[in-house]
Parts: sequence; structure tokens; C-alpha cells
Amino acid sequence: MTSGTLTAYQGAPGAFSEQAAWALAGADAPLLPCDTLPDVFASTANYLRRVGWRPGLEWGGEVPSGTPVGQGERIVKPAGANGPAYRTTENFRVILRWNQSDFFGLAVGLLSDRIAA
Repeated sequence: MTSGTLTAYQGAPGAFSEQAAWALAGADAPLLPCDTLPDVFASTANYLRRVGWRPGLEWGGEVPSGTPVGQGERIVKPAGANGPAYRTTENFRVILRWNQSDFFGLAVGLLSDRIAA
């Protein structure tokens, strides 16, 4: 463990122990969620599903400043009032259960968008 997280998994150790049933890629026995990259991705996806990820609902995305929010949404402005604005959904809050930093949540959301593209 480094910096209070489980290496590549980057989740809090409490989150790992809270969700002990990991769906590890090709595992015959329980492993830490950071043993291999397939384990990292499978464990993370399973954790997010178990804590409320809603398939089909985006995490959010960049919007023009001043965009109104709907129910269950909020605007995140990581660079302050003059920086980019991101409208986030309930799935963004699920990411924050993994790691409570808005910066981390935005990084996960934006990276997932790039991977999916």
C-alpha cells in the first residue's frame, strides 16, 4: 500500500474490505484487486456496480458555464469560476465512493470517455 491506497486500484483499503466479493479476471482464488491490470479493471468495475453504478447513465461531461442542472446532478468546476464546467450525474457520486476527490472522479470519467471512443 502507498499513500493510503491500494496501488494501481487507487481505492481506499476500507472500500476494498467493504466489498470483499471481487470479480477477478481469471482468478481461482481471492486476490488483491491490484495484482494484474485485468484484476484492477475487473475489481474496479465490480466495486462500482456493487455501490450503485447505473448502466446506461453517463458519469457527466463538460458543459458551457451557466448550464442548469437537473435532479441528481451537480456542476463541478475544478479550475475555479473561469475554468471548464462539468455537469455530473449520480454515477459521478458512485465514482466518489471509490475515491472522494472531485479531481479523481473527473479523471476517471474523462479517461473512461476516451477509452470508450
